[in-house]
Amino acid sequence: DPALVLADVLDSLQKYTKRHGLSACVVLDEVQEIDRLPGARTIEAILRTHLQEHRDIPFFFVGSRRQALTEMFATARPLYQAGYLYPLDRIPRVDFVPYITGRFAANGKKCSDETAGHIFDRVEGYPAYVQRLASSAWDLTSVLCTKEKVDEAYRRLLVLAGVEHGATWMGLPLGQRALLLALAVEPTVQ
Repeated sequence: DPALVLADVLDSLQKYTKRHGLSACVVLDEVQEIDRLPGARTIEAILRTHLQEHRDIPFFFVGSRRQALTEMFATARPLYQAGYLYPLDRIPRVDFVPYITGRFAANGKKCSDETAGHIFDRVEGYPAYVQRLASSAWDLTSVLCTKEKVDEAYRRLLVLAGVEHGATWMGLPLGQRALLLALAVEPTVQ
């Protein structure tokens, strides 16, 4: 039972840190995915109990779907007002470009600042997409990553995304598809 395992792990962490005089924190990434698990509300309730009973261990609930996180923490559910919602900005280009070039270098390959900037710009700085595109470009690179390899990696990722999201697309009503096509052609901030 995932709920019992979670409770046991959190209790064990609490006991271990106290016994050894250590500090700890719990980071749950993509926490909104709890909703997909059987017994989701029970799991949320266990987390709430541990937040209340073990205040010396901070919890960080991280996720990429803002609406789902808002529903978890701002509506009448077990984690209601259990923390603060703090949106994170995208990682700035000035920080991401050296990271990309550094990761290529650490693995024996070269990627210029210009090409790393192209990776960043191609996916408009969305961190998950920057990482996917950089990884895909890295796979295509034997020694030197080029803009052409980045563009090829981008094309390949689009094909994979088409396969991944094709069923969802086909299941949308025609009006929703038309709206999405219009937004793809002419994005808006609204």
